[in-house]
Amino acid sequence: MKRRILSNAASLTVIQVANYVTPLIVLVYLARILGTELYGVLAFSQAIITISSIFTDFGYSLSATDKISKNREKLNFVSTIIGGIYSFQFLLFICCAIVIITFAHFSQTYHEHKTLLLLTLVPVFAQTFYPLWFFQGIEKMNLLAFFSITIKIIYVLLVIYFIKTPKDYTFVPLLSGLAHGTGLCMSIAIIYRLGYKIIIPNKTKILYCISFSRKFFVSRMLVMIYMNSSVLILGLIANSSIVATYSIAEQLYKAMQSAISPLSAATYPFMAKEKDIKLMMKLIYYCVFFVIVGAILGYFISPTLIHYFFDQSWENSLSILNIFFIAIVFHAGTVMTGYPLATAVGRIDVANSSVITGALIYCTGIIVLFLFGQINPLMLAFLMIISELGVLAKRAFILIPVAMQKISND
Repeated sequence: MKRRILSNAASLTVIQVANYVTPLIVLVYLARILGTELYGVLAFSQAIITISSIFTDFGYSLSATDKISKNREKLNFVSTIIGGIYSFQFLLFICCAIVIITFAHFSQTYHEHKTLLLLTLVPVFAQTFYPLWFFQGIEKMNLLAFFSITIKIIYVLLVIYFIKTPKDYTFVPLLSGLAHGTGLCMSIAIIYRLGYKIIIPNKTKILYCISFSRKFFVSRMLVMIYMNSSVLILGLIANSSIVATYSIAEQLYKAMQSAISPLSAATYPFMAKEKDIKLMMKLIYYCVFFVIVGAILGYFISPTLIHYFFDQSWENSLSILNIFFIAIVFHAGTVMTGYPLATAVGRIDVANSSVITGALIYCTGIIVLFLFGQINPLMLAFLMIISELGVLAKRAFILIPVAMQKISND
């Protein structure tokens, strides 16, 4: 059983390396080509893509993973689930498209960047239907690793080949969409090769797919509020240079998260099936310990890396990044005491409800900062730490005592 987790975690590590290292390559390249002004605009468009993709995912990256993991041998059932999810996600994509098109047409701040905003629909569409949850559910992480590497290599090559001057910035979301679209076509082909298919569902099946993921959707949207909305908020009230400064640090923070999420993502379907609480507690302790060590090392080497890869115009990102080194420790505890531990002890409700705490802290903080005119990159980074700590506190105080009680009873 432990080998399954290690194998899945290894594959997911490759995926996360592809998901964050290659964007870092693109980040450095585009930062040098575009400069702070245009990079800030591009970061704002990327925030739109991220939030839209979370919305259209509807929590299926968690709920469908669990559902498929428990029923993977039932080919017809899983095929119906795939069809039901895709049907509903198409409706969600239409909703996103209406909002993005409306904003692109009527925004005065981003009027000159209308084409860029409209092209964000291409990667949103491709990411909406990318069946990450399917491959996680059947624990075929090696296939996901292959797709991710392919997608990211294509994306990097396309960006380096086509983006040569600042005026080419509008092509970035289009190139991302083409790369993800390639991965989408490949993944659907593999679904059929594995013996599954996409069955067009009836109304009852679609409603079923909506019902089992509603709580997960709310949870994911609440997480999005305090984890992914800062760039969007800055983009609406601040100039693009400030957005760029914060975005660079946040992208590096997400790269740090890539060291944690493979273990969490691999552990979740395993714990849903095996309920090995003792192993789960060991994984939490080891994960947090190694993240603390990594954060300390990162604090000391980050100035050298920032100065080596970026010019002096990006130096302000360093102070924000230092705050994120604290946030990553809390994030490690939050992620590992979330769905993996919650499903192991049979308290998924805690994982879903605890994010309400984080969202409330973040929203309250935003209101206070707005009233005092203090919405800036540093304060938003501190607010993220406080929000993560709130979620971690609730999960730890409820789930860990339950876990320890169950271990003592075994």
